[in-house]
This record gives sequence, C-alpha cells and structure tokens, in this order.
Amino acid sequence: MKGKKCSNLLLHSNLMTDYHYELLIQNIMNATNLDERELLCNYFILNKNNTKHNYRPHISPIQKIMKRYTLADIKEKINKIYGDENIKITIEDKIDGIMINLIYYNGKLQSAITRGDKYGGEDLIDIICAIVPNNIQQYDTLEIRGEITILTQDYYTHFSNYVSQRQAIIAIISTKKPNNTHISKLKFYAYDLGYISKLNIPMSQINTYKYLNKLNINTVNHKSSDLDKLEQDFNDIKKNKIIAY
Repeated sequence: MKGKKCSNLLLHSNLMTDYHYELLIQNIMNATNLDERELLCNYFILNKNNTKHNYRPHISPIQKIMKRYTLADIKEKINKIYGDENIKITIEDKIDGIMINLIYYNGKLQSAITRGDKYGGEDLIDIICAIVPNNIQQYDTLEIRGEITILTQDYYTHFSNYVSQRQAIIAIISTKKPNNTHISKLKFYAYDLGYISKLNIPMSQINTYKYLNKLNINTVNHKSSDLDKLEQDFNDIKKNKIIAY
C-alpha cells in the first residue's frame, strides 16, 4: 500500500491506541521505504510546515512503547537482571486519554502540546491552561508528560453520548469555541518528565512522582511494590481506578 493511501486510511479511520498507531506507522514505513520523520512530515496532518494546526515542537521526542508484557514476563526479566536483589517496582494506571506534553520556562507554562508525530504536535495551551498550574516553583526549562482524561462519573453523567472517553475529549478540544463547563471536566494526570534543566533528583519513577506532587501536578494512580507482592498490588491499582479507560 502506498504512503498517501496509508495516511488517508489512518486519518479517516476510527481512533486507535498509541500502541496500534505505532504498529501502523511501522507497517507504512516498511511499505514506503521512508524513515519515520520523512513519512510523518510528508503525509500526516501535524507537520513542521503546518500552521493551521498550531504545530509546536517538543523539546525532546516522545519515546515509543512497542512492547507489552505479562506479569510473569516482568518477574522473569527482573529476576534475570537483578537476581535476588530487593528492588522496588512502580505500578501505575494506564490512562487511555490524550497525551499532552507541558513545557514550562522559568516556572511559567508556555505550551501544552499533543503527542503529534512524536517530534511535535498541536499546542492546546488555551484549553489546557484552565486545568493545570500556570506557574510552578521550577526555574529554567521543564517538560511534564501526562494525559488529559475525564473521570468515570463525569464521563457517564455528561458525555455518555460518545462511544468512548477519548472521543469525548477530542470533541471538547476540537471545538472552535470550547464550552468552559466541558473543559472543567477535563483532568490532567502526569506520569513522566521529559527534558529537565538544572534539576538534581535521584532518577526513579517514585522520585519523579514525589517531585511532580511538590509542584502541585496531579499524577496517575501509582504504588511502590516488591516483586513478591507485584500481582496483588497490580490488582489493587486496577480495582481502585477512578478514570474511564
């Protein structure tokens, strides 16, 4: 299948997960012999020359997640790498919302960019500024990555006419004059840091969450676990989810 036909198929098809999006991109690359950047810039809506969609670059590219593992696979890999060493594992919710990359300069929110082509995306700062801190106690440059979503109760109360939570979010952010009441139902949950300048914290996921919480940034539901309690803690996180996904 040729690249143009593939891109049209993608752009006019139903919504898909990030994982299946990456698989589709890989298949198109294999069919067209184009590298990823060339493919995305030539064929897809969000490209570096597209001013219609308010394209903005990420400071650091969004990394792919191409593999999914069972709990048994995870335990096996950890045992192989660390042996009997007692290590902590972070378990967290996977939110099926819209990925947003917040960029702060000198403590002020400058942009809120969608995942886009992983190098940049659409800047939704005019909407996202209503649901995240506009000023934080952080100087220089910081990228905060997370998802905008809708709580389960709000989804079923206000947006049940949409077939999924993600489609409801897209409807809200795609409107030329978004409804302020609808925007207030959006929630941002951070799960990672991107580019960081002049910040010295021990690099671990738990420390990342502690740092984000100090900045008054909401984080995804998470828990620190031991290998022998991994399955129990995983089920606890799954049972206590408050987000529709």
